This record gives sequence, structure tokens and C-alpha cells, in this order.
Amino acid sequence: MRTLFLSALSAAVLIALPSAATSVPLETGDRPYTNEEWLDLADGQTVYYFLNGQFYGREYYFPDSRFARFQHVSGVCLDGTWEYRETDQAFCFFWPTNTSCFLHVLRGEEIIVLPTEPDDNGDYTMQTVGTIVPGGFDCQSGATS
Repeated sequence: MRTLFLSALSAAVLIALPSAATSVPLETGDRPYTNEEWLDLADGQTVYYFLNGQFYGREYYFPDSRFARFQHVSGVCLDGTWEYRETDQAFCFFWPTNTSCFLHVLRGEEIIVLPTEPDDNGDYTMQTVGTIVPGGFDCQSGATS
């Protein structure tokens, strides 16, 4: 009975751990962006993301604020807020229906984006940043790369 209780307690503690204890698969030489570094790149800009070489979506970082707009390649558009978690260098986005957290990482000459939590298959699906362009977009037009 005591062993069963300790096993249940251990499982509860693991489930309750904050996401700051992530195990994002970084490679030797990877360097996560700090909040200041990312703001220098993205503030007032639109960032274009790619998944497996295919355009995935774009995200506008409203200037001098913590507001963002993301438009998926399908045209679905979300407005939300974001914050930087110093503890694990994660950028967390609070959308109307969910929250997602990512590391923005410099890997060689490339900017990659890794989720802080694995998907249902246990994978950390990596996105890449294609381009960063000045200004924003409205959600009434379709997303283009």
C-alpha cells in the first residue's frame, strides 16, 4: 500500500512540475534568444515560419507591446498576448483557445523554433524562420509566403 501511495505521489509531482523543467532537444552550439534579442529582431515586424520547408504561418509582433497576431497558412487568424519566461528562455503565446510556448534558437545561421512540450507522439516539431519583414498584416487577406 505504501509503495502504491509513493508511486502515485511521484506521478503527481511529475505532472505538477512547471514547464520550466522542459527537455527541449537542443544541439551543441544552439543558443536560445533572450527577450531583448528577439525584440530587436521581431518588434513591429512580421515573422514567416516554415515547417519541413513548407510555409506554415506568419506572426506580427505589435510594436512596443506584448500583442501578437498569428495567421496559419489555412487563413485562420488569432490575436493574443505573449510573455517571455526567463527561467527557461521560452516565449509563451496566449491565444483565445490555448497557450503555446517555444524557444527561439539560433542554430548556425538559421533561426529555429522549438516547442517546450512534445506533441502527442513525443516529438518536438521544429519550425524555421524564413524571413522577417517590416510591418504587420490584417486577417482579411489570405496568408502568402
